This record gives sequence, C-alpha cells and structure tokens, in this order.
Amino acid sequence: MEENKAGLNLTAMEGPQDRRPEGAVQDPAAMERELNALREQARQRELADEAKVLLEERGIEPQFVPFVLGENSAATRRKVEQFEGQFNQALSRHLASHLPSGEPRDFSIRRPGLRRPGIRRI
Repeated sequence: MEENKAGLNLTAMEGPQDRRPEGAVQDPAAMERELNALREQARQRELADEAKVLLEERGIEPQFVPFVLGENSAATRRKVEQFEGQFNQALSRHLASHLPSGEPRDFSIRRPGLRRPGIRRI
C-alpha cells in the first residue's frame, strides 16, 4: 500500500476497484441488468432535458420538470400541455384574488358638500 505524507492509504482512495481475478467472467444476466439500468437512466435524462426545454419555451420554471415527466416523449409533451393550462389557471386565480375587484374609484368627481378645512373662498 502506498502512503502519502499525511499517512493516508492512497490505493483505498482511488475508487472502486474490480476485485475479480483476471480472466474471470461476470454473470451475463447481471451485465444485461446493469446495461438496461444505464439505458433507462440515459432515457430519463433525455426526457428531463426535453421537458425542461418545453417548459422554458412556455415561460414556466424548470423546477417543475419532475411533475411533467412521462413514459416517452409524446406523454411528456402531453403532460407539459396539461400542466401549462393548470398552471396558468392557478396563476390567474391567485392574481385575481390579490387585485382589487369592482369599478375603480373616480377621484375627479367633485362631491357636493365636501369642503376642505382651512380653505375659504373669498
């Protein structure tokens, strides 16, 4: 084992090593499962990237990507469209609840009988 000045074991820190003897063959079924898992991860990354682009095109934050991921590209697009509609409706309701409702007041109308204190007409 190699040691540096601090006394740390460098070979243990290099990362996972293949501990099988040379010439040993890994189980083909295990290799197939690992390959399928890697393919699935790559597919999920591609769908997430596509969903992020679709959301950004519509002006929606990319933090909502997990909500719109589908099984395939078409399902992801469909979910993005549904999410956009629901998001816009919720946003409109929220804004409407915080904005004043009814007719705006017209301050240009003079009301009879109202006088300002301290001001007299000569």
